[in-house]
Amino acid sequence: MYSTDRNNSTRKKENSSEKSVCISNLRKGLLKVGVYQLMSRLPLFVYLFRPSNSKVISVAKLIHLIHPNFSEEGTNARKHQKSVYAIFYKYLKQVESNRRVCGETRLTLNHILQFVCGTDEEPVLGFGLSPEIRFVESKGHFCPSSNTCTNLLTLPAPTNTLTLPRRFSI
Repeated sequence: MYSTDRNNSTRKKENSSEKSVCISNLRKGLLKVGVYQLMSRLPLFVYLFRPSNSKVISVAKLIHLIHPNFSEEGTNARKHQKSVYAIFYKYLKQVESNRRVCGETRLTLNHILQFVCGTDEEPVLGFGLSPEIRFVESKGHFCPSSNTCTNLLTLPAPTNTLTLPRRFSI
């Protein structure tokens, strides 16, 4: 029993010395690029490196981040886009209330943001390109797509000749 305690103690010392080397190397790297000096002068800057709960986003926050690009008011296209947007909003509410899964993974709104922008949280300084929803005429399917380089979510919208399937009805 003594030898086990002694081995654990030795392992703890090895781990702490490894961490010290890692911390030391990290500090040297931060010093080299000037980040350590910045952190010393601006203590509030350090919060960027601390884990936070701000990662969790709400439907309201997501809707605020991803702006829909609707057609002109009063057009048939706008009417169809509004119906698709309402379904999208309903879907977001279901995701927020943990009623959507993909395989064994419970979907979160962070997954939706990641699908659209390639990141699961809003950058500290905001997005360089504002995320947007663009509506396109459906070519027979209603599967959304995204372009993470331009922060674009593309939602197929029905037309006067092609209607939404019943399973999508509100």
